[in-house]
Amino acid sequence: MLPLISSIVTQTDMAGVDCDIQVEPSLNVEADIHRLQQVVVNLLENAVSFLRNQDGRRLLIEALTSSDRQNVLIRIHNNGPVLDDSLTSETLFRPFVSKRAGGSGLGLAIVKRIMDAHNGTVQHRIDLNWPVTFELMFPIHSRSA
Repeated sequence: MLPLISSIVTQTDMAGVDCDIQVEPSLNVEADIHRLQQVVVNLLENAVSFLRNQDGRRLLIEALTSSDRQNVLIRIHNNGPVLDDSLTSETLFRPFVSKRAGGSGLGLAIVKRIMDAHNGTVQHRIDLNWPVTFELMFPIHSRSA
C-alpha cells in the first residue's frame, strides 16, 4: 500500500502542500489497483485545489486497519477550509455538485461509485482533529475456507 500511495503523491502536483504519509507496515487492500489509484488521485487533487492559496497547507494520508480488524481505512486529511454546510453527506457525492472554482462535480461522485463497486464506503468526517477528512473503508475478506 505504501508504494502505491507514495507513487501517487510523487506524480501529483502538490502545489507546495506539505504531505505526510502514514501507512501500517504490510497493509494490503483487496481492490482493483487502477480504481484505487483513481480514488486517491481524485481526493488528493480536490484537497490540493482547496489548499493551493492557503498558508501552512498540510495534508496527511493514513492507511490502517480498523479497530475491529474488519476494514482497511484510508484517510486523507487536510487543513483546508471546512466544507460548506450546504454540502451534506447526501449531496456531497452526487454528480455535478461542486463548490470548487472550475470543478465539474464529478470527482467525488466517481469516488463513491468506485467504493460502492468494492463494497466499501466513502465519507466526509470532521471529528478526527482535521478540518477536512475523507475516509475510505474497504472490507477485509477472510481467506479461511
